[in-house]
Amino acid sequence: MSFGHHGAYSIAVFPGVIIVRAFSSWNEECARSYRAELAEKLAQVSVSPFIHIIDQRSWDLATPDAMLLLAEDFPCPRPEHHLASLVLDNPLPAVNLIARQSIEGNIQKVSHYDSLAELMDALSGFQVDCDPVQIRAFLEDQAVS
Repeated sequence: MSFGHHGAYSIAVFPGVIIVRAFSSWNEECARSYRAELAEKLAQVSVSPFIHIIDQRSWDLATPDAMLLLAEDFPCPRPEHHLASLVLDNPLPAVNLIARQSIEGNIQKVSHYDSLAELMDALSGFQVDCDPVQIRAFLEDQAVS
């Protein structure tokens, strides 16, 4: 039996930064779609050093089969260019599972933040060619893209 895609996400690529925003509850189809799109975007951004930002403030968990997919590492064509993953956490601790993923096993590069201000302060400490004003504006937009 197959079910339609449930859940939503957006993935945006900026110079030096890839941003994932997760919304609502995900099923396996959504998780598969997400993994495929993220792999494409990683190929685009990993040509130079980059930061991976995960915004899960509006995410409502996932089905067990989707969680299994999300727990798998993501292949990155140039893992040495992955500087860090910065996670903007959901206020509900149990929801913060999506960020337990890693890119090519680089789970030690994952840091969690409770506020956008904290995450932006952390971003400023990395040598990436990004526009922090543009990044903040994108993350402040709470609408589903």
